[in-house]
Amino acid sequence: MAKIEVEGTFSRRIGNYVIYELNGQMIIRAISGFTTTALQKGKKYEKCRQNAHEFGKLSSQCKAIRVALTGILPKSNNLEIVNAFTKKMRALLPFDTVSEKGKRLLAQAIQTPEAKEALQYYHFNPMSQLDLEPVTIQNGTLSFSTTALIFPMLFNCIGVKTHFLFFDFETNESWLHSSTISFFKKAKIPKIVSISLPDPPKEGSGTLFTLIEIAFFKYNKIAFLPLESDSSKIVFWAAVE
Repeated sequence: MAKIEVEGTFSRRIGNYVIYELNGQMIIRAISGFTTTALQKGKKYEKCRQNAHEFGKLSSQCKAIRVALTGILPKSNNLEIVNAFTKKMRALLPFDTVSEKGKRLLAQAIQTPEAKEALQYYHFNPMSQLDLEPVTIQNGTLSFSTTALIFPMLFNCIGVKTHFLFFDFETNESWLHSSTISFFKKAKIPKIVSISLPDPPKEGSGTLFTLIEIAFFKYNKIAFLPLESDSSKIVFWAAVE
């Protein structure tokens, strides 16, 4: 960009430059921005094309997983949940060392032990990043620590469910298997809670995720009443196989 002096009428565009008035002075600068052709073929936009290609497929897979977990994931803070989950899954792409950059796939990345380890204990709800470790799974039973649980005011009970989610990263097909809900009162909750996993799945293929879902309730001696807002709900991967 440079300042120039002109007299009389003048062209607003000369070659790849534009001329315009700014604060009483005449400015000439190179035309900026990009064209569709440049974006599709230009060398300097190669990284953009790579990111767009990878991100498009990854986003559709993240959506498919969220749809499979409808009714389990919190409805509150939905945008934060979507963005955080997509960011987490995108961080797994470097574990795909087979495909070239721009063509990396979750289907390849998720097969590695490193990617599975990175996903373990992932919290879906950014508003409930509670430390419930250690989590152990043995003989059809899942156990976790409750020492870090913080109960919302006036609520005195938690409801816990476990889930198996099979997700095929090649086809985006999913199979969900859920346990019945188990309730624990705040006054009597043990430091380590043990609950049954769902019955052994009769169908499903792909990556197997084990999830814990914890919601808060108020028990009034007649029924367990949930919160109007589920922003405090805890949902996280306990294991990835």
